[in-house]
Amino acid sequence: MMRTRDTITAMMLMMVLPSLFVHGKAMEFSDYDIILTRRPFGSIAADAVQDVPEPAQPLVNPEDSFIKDFKMCAIRESLRGVSVGLVNTTTKPPRSFFLYENDEYEGVVLIEADYAEEKALLRKGNEEAWISMKGVFSAVTSGGLRPVSSSNLDGVQGIISSRLRQHRMRKKIPFSGLTKEEYKEQRAAGVISPPAPPRYNIPGRNSRAASNILTAEEKQGYYRQLNMDIIRAGGDKGVPLPIKLTEEEDAQLVQEGVLPPRN
Repeated sequence: MMRTRDTITAMMLMMVLPSLFVHGKAMEFSDYDIILTRRPFGSIAADAVQDVPEPAQPLVNPEDSFIKDFKMCAIRESLRGVSVGLVNTTTKPPRSFFLYENDEYEGVVLIEADYAEEKALLRKGNEEAWISMKGVFSAVTSGGLRPVSSSNLDGVQGIISSRLRQHRMRKKIPFSGLTKEEYKEQRAAGVISPPAPPRYNIPGRNSRAASNILTAEEKQGYYRQLNMDIIRAGGDKGVPLPIKLTEEEDAQLVQEGVLPPRN
């Protein structure tokens, strides 16, 4: 019985194989192009999927968004990238802070910064909005937002961790692999271009401030924060401002290792 089945199988193969070859060559699918181009089975479903437009993100009135509580007061460029200075006008006194891209402070994340246009894209929750040095912000989008990259986060959130990273950069410049002295030598020789100068939005010092006047409390908060940054720089940014540190500011600098503890 098994031998009979093998014989039948062999005979079927002998009948089929010759039909697959013409003059000793295998038949090509190009012979069927005239049939395939007519699409006898209809269009491929994937073609229809590509034509479907993406749904537009809903817009939120800026006056109902988180962006109304912030003013952009500075933007600066360094080896690490572009950082943006912001003022939270809802705190008493108003609180200022700097963010690099993907940094987060009290739920506010800097998604993108444009030094040339002096504007920044911020996110809080599921909302995104542009803010500029002129105090003008765009319509806010909600939902369907891009994910924030975690490549620049080291697990410790908040503005203190961001400034601690800046403090450590004074010892070594991680992006170029140069020490501070080597960087200064190459910069003096013209091998490395210096970072663009910072731009501030302070009344009396910048004409752009006309449309974004800071209150006395906001100016006080800004200069206090600027003084803290100067102290952290250890002389690289000049001498500290003639402002007496509060107990909270002193304790924060001690915690960061910038100042020695009081005896």
